Amino acid sequence: MVILSALLFATATVFIFMFLYSLVRYKNTLAVIFALTCLSIAVYISGYGMELLSKSYKWISFFLTFEYFAFCFLPPLWFVLAYRLYSEKKMPLVVVIALFSLSFVTLFLKATSEYSSLYYAGIELVRHGNYVLAHIIRGPFYYVSYIYFYLCLLAAASLCYLRWRMQHYSIKVQSFWLLLSSVPPLVMAVLYFFGVAPVGIDLIPFSLLFSAVTFYRVFFKYDFLQMNDYIMSYTFGQMREGIFVIDERSRIIDFNVAASSTFEWLNFNNKGTSILEFDEGKKIIDNSSDCFEETFVKHGVEKVFEFRVSNLMEKGKNVGKLYLFQDTTEQNMAIERLNYLATHDLLCNIYNRNKIFAEIDAALNNNKETGACVSLLMIDIDFFKQINDKYGHLSGDMVIKQTSQIIQGAADDAIVGRYGGEEFLVLLPTAQKHEAIKTAEEIRSCIEKAVFGEDDQKVKITISIGIATACGNNNTLEYLINKADKALYRAKNSGRNKAEAL
Repeated sequence: MVILSALLFATATVFIFMFLYSLVRYKNTLAVIFALTCLSIAVYISGYGMELLSKSYKWISFFLTFEYFAFCFLPPLWFVLAYRLYSEKKMPLVVVIALFSLSFVTLFLKATSEYSSLYYAGIELVRHGNYVLAHIIRGPFYYVSYIYFYLCLLAAASLCYLRWRMQHYSIKVQSFWLLLSSVPPLVMAVLYFFGVAPVGIDLIPFSLLFSAVTFYRVFFKYDFLQMNDYIMSYTFGQMREGIFVIDERSRIIDFNVAASSTFEWLNFNNKGTSILEFDEGKKIIDNSSDCFEETFVKHGVEKVFEFRVSNLMEKGKNVGKLYLFQDTTEQNMAIERLNYLATHDLLCNIYNRNKIFAEIDAALNNNKETGACVSLLMIDIDFFKQINDKYGHLSGDMVIKQTSQIIQGAADDAIVGRYGGEEFLVLLPTAQKHEAIKTAEEIRSCIEKAVFGEDDQKVKITISIGIATACGNNNTLEYLINKADKALYRAKNSGRNKAEAL
């Protein structure tokens, strides 16, 4: 009996440790329920350990009552814990009061069993060698309370099973281990009730030795106690954005439907698994910014997601992180489209006036330190008004568009923009004067040889080009534009279809 009692006391110590640690470490309702369950088990099995060591009726009766201060509340607490795990909601207060009311009645009847035979009709002492054991003669209310407590444990096990089924029968979840912890007490309670156990031996406390192992594993391997209230406060299950939570060891704690539908590895089987085991998860975690974007391929389509990260703090200590994300692919595409519209000419799909000016200015600034040259070509379509008058404005637009395409093809390294109307600017960021003249002649020659329009409205055009080159530190955008404009004016006045450089 000494060995059995020592084993019970050691197990009670484990439950006391989990009781104290959960109360000190965590501040939420699930932790309180878990702690009270651990305390009830500890008191119950330590009381039974003392009962086994007692040798007189007085002390055996005392420790029987001591056990019931815990045993009466253990099955309802177990059920409340399972309900909280299953529903992720608090049990209604009315239901809690109803559950524990019978526990208080049982405790009262047990404490007053000397004066009534409703719970215990009597206690007989059975001697086994040097030890004395108690044989309980059951009263009518004993059967009522025993069946009630058994149903509480059975209901708790059923809820754990339902939760486990929802989590696709993964063994890496709380519900599986709590279900395992419920099975031995249920089996031993049946054996004890029908008298299969040796006379005077209560098998239920010994079944809780296994529960200590499963509780300990749930507590330290899958310690989700700290997260539940945070998760509930965010009500992320109703949010359209994806949310997932990891603990301080990067283990997956929970997630909402939006998150699991985006990332397949966010599923119940992977709860408690390190997010670093998944390539996408590692890519997310490796980014240390509070707000960032990552690109992933989903169903063969490249998607952009914006992530916002919040640290979960408790008593100044980081206990995990909450990731909120949304698909910003369409938003980014809309922004890119707006940026494109703001910087490009829609007819020619080249830079517009403002953007080409900005590029020229940037090139001048980049070359200030080195003193390198910047060249600019200003191109004008000769007699463009006659094309509009003769063939119409649609044909004129076609000529402008095709001219821009030929310019881009003839000057591969150049930056091309539409200056306005039928005029274009071609920026050669590092070209010297002779290089700019060569490029201008190539463009002019290509345009002269090209045929524009359809078969019934073929059009041939020429262009005039003004070439400006600026070298040194004190050149400005206005200077380069004016210089190119003057060169263009000279090309037009000297007969058109020419490239002139000042």
